[in-house]
Amino acid sequence: MKILAIDDSPNDLIMLKAAVGGALPGTEILTALSGPEGVALARAEDPDVVLLDILMPGMDGFSVCRELKEDDRLQSIPVVFLTGLITDRDSRIQALDAGAEGFLPKPLDEVELLAQLRVMARIKAANRLQRLEKDQLAALVAERTRKLEEELASRSQAEKALRDSEFFFKESQRVAFIGSYKTDFVAGFWESSEVLDQIFGIDKNYVRSVPGWLDITHPDDREMMDRYLKEEVIAKRRPFNKEYRILRKSDGEVRWVNGLGETSFDADGKIVAMIGTIQDITERVQAGEALASSEKEFHLLAEAMPQIVWATRADGWNIYFNRQWFEYTGLTPEESHGHGWNIPFHPDDQQRAWDAWQNAVTNNATYSLECRLRRRDGVYRWWLIRGVPVLDEKGGILKWFGTCTDIQDIKHSQEEREKLQEKLTQAQKMESVGRLAGGVAHDFNSMLTVIQGNAAMVIEDLPPDSPHRENLAEIEKCARRSADLTRQLLAFARKQIASPKILDLNETLESMLKMLRGIIGGDIDLEWHPATGLWPIKADPGQVGQVLANLCLNARDAIGGVGKITLKTENVTIDQAYCQTHTDIVPGDYVTLAFSDDGCGMDKEVLTHLFEPFFTTKDVGKGTGLGLATVYGIVKQNHAFINVESKPGCGTTFKLHVPRHAEEAPPIHREGPAVPTVRGLETILLVEDEPSILIIGRRVLESLGYTVLTAGTPGEAVRLASGHAGEIHLLITDVIMPEMNGQDLAKCLLSLHPGLKRLFMSGYTADIIAHNGILEEGIHFLQKPFTREVLADKVRQALMH
Repeated sequence: MKILAIDDSPNDLIMLKAAVGGALPGTEILTALSGPEGVALARAEDPDVVLLDILMPGMDGFSVCRELKEDDRLQSIPVVFLTGLITDRDSRIQALDAGAEGFLPKPLDEVELLAQLRVMARIKAANRLQRLEKDQLAALVAERTRKLEEELASRSQAEKALRDSEFFFKESQRVAFIGSYKTDFVAGFWESSEVLDQIFGIDKNYVRSVPGWLDITHPDDREMMDRYLKEEVIAKRRPFNKEYRILRKSDGEVRWVNGLGETSFDADGKIVAMIGTIQDITERVQAGEALASSEKEFHLLAEAMPQIVWATRADGWNIYFNRQWFEYTGLTPEESHGHGWNIPFHPDDQQRAWDAWQNAVTNNATYSLECRLRRRDGVYRWWLIRGVPVLDEKGGILKWFGTCTDIQDIKHSQEEREKLQEKLTQAQKMESVGRLAGGVAHDFNSMLTVIQGNAAMVIEDLPPDSPHRENLAEIEKCARRSADLTRQLLAFARKQIASPKILDLNETLESMLKMLRGIIGGDIDLEWHPATGLWPIKADPGQVGQVLANLCLNARDAIGGVGKITLKTENVTIDQAYCQTHTDIVPGDYVTLAFSDDGCGMDKEVLTHLFEPFFTTKDVGKGTGLGLATVYGIVKQNHAFINVESKPGCGTTFKLHVPRHAEEAPPIHREGPAVPTVRGLETILLVEDEPSILIIGRRVLESLGYTVLTAGTPGEAVRLASGHAGEIHLLITDVIMPEMNGQDLAKCLLSLHPGLKRLFMSGYTADIIAHNGILEEGIHFLQKPFTREVLADKVRQALMH
């Protein structure tokens, strides 16, 4: 046996040579330290087996194996992968895909290694043996003897034919004989002594008699041969065609020979002559025995494999399945024989399987297909089917060997990865849109602050009967609607300021039912099913109201007339099993709000884009597409989760899962009647880098009675505060400004005025005053844009705390 070992580790090669050389003396072991060197050595030496490492620099084992299998001269060499690092299922499948016949992990099990070497060597021998043209000799002899029989009308003609054929016999390098039959069968040899000595180990004159002939026949076959000649060839006039053993005289070695001959008879039925050849077929017999042994070992190995193993003829007619096939499919051997392998294929995969098979047969290529096969209980699972052709020396297909590997789990994992990638892509898109929305809202809010403030101031200064009051009121109304849109954008972008409190969701919803019924109108019934013993949550009540208002508006439009909305709360504990099918949820205790409507429902395409800003299915002018985007942003900002279930014509259910809070919720505080705006007497330092906002802010505060100091930059504010002789009671500052942010400015001014109160304002929150949009305790914040009333209220709250 000649073995080629390819491994970039010299130590591993030394250990391999020691293991194989000690167990198989006389084995030639060739070694290569890289893939290209190994391929070149394989082409030069034509080894019986290639042992191949996977992880190698430059050209890994999979690439080496594919190059060997693509070479017509080398593809019959069996390849066995050896590796100490990669033994997972994916790597085994990749090894089979590359065309390997075996796979062994390091450290090597010597017994298993040697067994595989023997099997692989026999597989190669069998492959090569099948390439021989078995009938070449028989066809040659048959043609020649047919011509000789026409000439053998008499003994003289036979002798003449023998003389004329002497050159053929000598050139054929096979023993030729002629015999005559009177009383005994007598054989005469016309052949070179070298050939006789090679086959029989005797001189050509040794067997010119019956005793000599029988003497070279193996003792165990003499009686059989004598009976065969008399009963079959002579009595029945059949051609001589027999395989038997001879005992070589020179060394006593047993050799197998095949005798082929034709007889000629006279008018009385007596044999006139017999002519033929004797060919040494010892190697062929031994190869056949080796093939039979190899096939037996192949069957033993195939039966032990976890995969389905199969073999077919060149035309796809099945000739072998291992037990795994019958156990999985439930088919019998009779049902599976021939083309019965097609029975378990999924109907949608049968044409693909046939097309792949035809392509492989046409191109003598590897057959590879992922398809579904029916299990005996009717369940379909995904399988990888691989097959390789065994070719003869002319490139024709002799048969196919292949495997079927269950890849259902791999396929499922791949689908899960694709779903996760799709969710990641969607999240990244939503995040990008959120950042854009937040930036737009910030600048827009600053402009709206100026518009609202100036409109309010002008209205206040106009006489009651002024014709301009109506126009200004419309401007103020549009500014408020624009401010609502920016608040929705900030909610989607999770940049909206939130003031979370510990809540009992049932009590919070109870306080909002009247408002919600006003939104949906009288044609829609609102059912409320609160759970008892509901766990507390921590959330901004205002944001809870935003979520419910947007869901109600969405449901009202989906119902489009008479219908029903159902609100239901419950405590839910989500486990790991549930999270495996809902990848955006983490295990834990949640308070769940289910919001259901019996409206028109949504298809899969709409559900895909449901929470994207400005996406809407409504007609132009009937919706902004920000309602559900706002819901999504608020849910994510509060570390909650939302699921949607909907089908066309079957309504929609939103399920909001809010994390349980450890502390109990305090009793809900009911708002009393609005308190009139209080005029102030304090001194306020207003810092804003936007001149228009600075102007309108000063005018509004002065109209409320306050003394106002204004600064356009933090540096100017510090200088102003340092030079002011009196007390400054309140600092109102923008959060993001050049030179210094609002938080740092406040810290700086506290050293000059220790009792200074602070009120921050911004178009959206910043990390310096809020974490993920959640306002910290003790910080007063004013969201732009704001009205005169809101500013007055926020200033009084800041001054009083």
